[in-house]
Amino acid sequence: MSEIHRALAEALNRAITNRKFIDRENGDYLYVSLTQPPIKVVDRHNSDDELDWTVECPNCGRKVDYGHEIFMVSGHIYCSDEKCKKEVYRRAGVVL
Repeated sequence: MSEIHRALAEALNRAITNRKFIDRENGDYLYVSLTQPPIKVVDRHNSDDELDWTVECPNCGRKVDYGHEIFMVSGHIYCSDEKCKKEVYRRAGVVL
């Protein structure tokens, strides 16, 4: 993420979360949602492509592939685990 994109992500996240913004080091965290704190990057796998990275699911803590196992509904982030998905859908008020 470039410095310009990081600055924009921070500004939007700060505005939307009513100044409850959590500042994180760019190298260790990835901004995925405007309404949620950034997610932790566990392993970059020597790649500059964020879709190749392994991240920690902010909902259940599982280590998952960002490009294929992280999803979002109404700004809430969840992983491919079915229990994780159901919990986030319940919190977001989404009916399955």
